[in-house]
Amino acid sequence: MSAFFDFWRGLRFSTRLPLPEHPREAADPIVSADGFARVFPLVGVLVGALGALALLTLSALGAHPLLAATLTVTVLIIMTGALHEDGLADLADGIGGGRTRERKLEIMRDPTIGSYGTLALILGVGIRVSCLAALLETSPTVAAAALCAIAGLSRGGAMFVAAWLPLARPDGASAALGRPRLPAALTGSALALLAAVGCFFLAADVPTALAMVAQSIGAVAVSGWLTGALAQKHLGGQTGDVLGACQQICEIAALTALALFIGATN
Repeated sequence: MSAFFDFWRGLRFSTRLPLPEHPREAADPIVSADGFARVFPLVGVLVGALGALALLTLSALGAHPLLAATLTVTVLIIMTGALHEDGLADLADGIGGGRTRERKLEIMRDPTIGSYGTLALILGVGIRVSCLAALLETSPTVAAAALCAIAGLSRGGAMFVAAWLPLARPDGASAALGRPRLPAALTGSALALLAAVGCFFLAADVPTALAMVAQSIGAVAVSGWLTGALAQKHLGGQTGDVLGACQQICEIAALTALALFIGATN
């Protein structure tokens, strides 16, 4: 029951899905950092599955791959309220526009968006749409599987960064949630990995599925580590924006790796 409660609160916290408040939330309003780390990747799997459903529906209706991919990414952004995209833009503005650690954190809190953040969003959404369209042209089922699997794995990458790095400041979304322990992050990522393996094995033959799993894990691991190292160097730790940016960067990297792999094998 506790795991379902954490999952429900994770969905309410990180999506705009019209979900009612759980009866336990009034008595227990604080989300546990460990509980969130365990369920956040699974929240991503569900979000990715809903996006995959939209993608397959659009494909079945005869939409051009580029149109179907664009509309699917739009659905994903609406479902999450652009939570992670906002983090990507803020991190790009902070690191690109600030000279000192304090100034970078100050810029990241500014609700307005600068040129670095704008470019990060344009490039990030553009790459996601392009990769998804390329996968869709090859196989709608592979594209749908990739969307579902990577949505979970990328959030697992963000939780590793949350467990790895200290808090960059004492307040904000990440500070309110707290820093999860590594075993909790490992548990959530392992569940997301199982879901990813299932998705890929349903969409492709065994050798191809194994290769897609390896490509996705490798891309998420490298891009997650690089994002964490960048945040540590420039900010001295992680914030909610860092974690949102990490999810986006991991997703972009994994989709790119799969699109290149599928393109090279066809």
